[in-house]
This record gives sequence, C-alpha cells and structure tokens, in this order.
Amino acid sequence: MDNMVTRMQFSNEASNSLSQAQYIYRYILQILQSITMKEKQLSYISLNPHIDLNDLTQRNAELMRIRYEIQQENERLHLNLTQMINYLVNATDKALRALLISLHHKDSINIILDDNLLGAICSFAELIGNTSNAIISYKHICLTNSINYLLSDVGFNKNNSALIGYERINRLIRS
Repeated sequence: MDNMVTRMQFSNEASNSLSQAQYIYRYILQILQSITMKEKQLSYISLNPHIDLNDLTQRNAELMRIRYEIQQENERLHLNLTQMINYLVNATDKALRALLISLHHKDSINIILDDNLLGAICSFAELIGNTSNAIISYKHICLTNSINYLLSDVGFNKNNSALIGYERINRLIRS
C-alpha cells in the first residue's frame, strides 16, 4: 500500500510539473511576441528617412531604449526557458517512477494512467521542440541523469504491455 501512495505522489508531482511547464510556455510565447513587436518598432524607427538634428537625438535615445528593452526580454526568455525545461524534466522523471511502481504491482489501471501522462509530457515536449531549441536541452538533461536509467528499467519491466506514451517519450529522448 505504501508503494501505491508513493506512486500517487509521483504521478501528482509529474502532473503539477507538467502544468507549470505549460504555464511558463504560454508566458514564453508572450515574451517572444513582445520581442518581435519591439524589433519591428526598432526597424521602423531606424528606417525613418526624415530626420533633422533634434529628431536624430530623440531617435537615437528611442533606439537605445528599445534595444535595452529587447535585451531585458531576451534575459527573461532565457530564464523562463531554463525553468520550463527543469519542470519538464521533473515531470518526466516522476511519471516514469510512477509507471515503474505500477508495472511492479501489475496495476493495469494505473499503468494506463501513467502511460497517458507520459504521452501528454511527450506531446508537450514535441510542441516546444517546434518553437525553440529547448528540446535539445531537454533531451541532453534526460540522457545525462536518472531518466535514462528509468527508461531502461521501464523497457525491461513492461512485460509486453503496449505502452504508447512510454514508447513515444523513449523515442523522443533517445533520438
């Protein structure tokens, strides 16, 4: 019974970490949109041909302000990407641990639930892979920590179970 409580804790932690990663991803998209808008504003001001000396000073000040804001946005973007990847790695780790416990107890309902959670994590990882290089960092972290071993353990213990979510996440991380 104690293992099933631990399994439930792992599963809940994985779900919470995935939700946090998704929340941060939405925030990252807002940051990217803000950067794009500022870059367009920067190019518009840079290309304005009607300039006298007074306007030149104001334009240069405005250009410097916008460049600074873009720099700040890029720093926020980097910090949030790192945080999102960490949540995603944690979600993957906890979901695999929950699946291992379910496989050990041959609990078919929880095996399905844990496999579906891995499928959701994989879908999100594929989504972020389409918009950034974050997926490369995610794979690297997964391959260099305990997730690599957990993937092998699940593969060894799956006993002919059709674990689609596990197969997807395994293929994603090891490709």
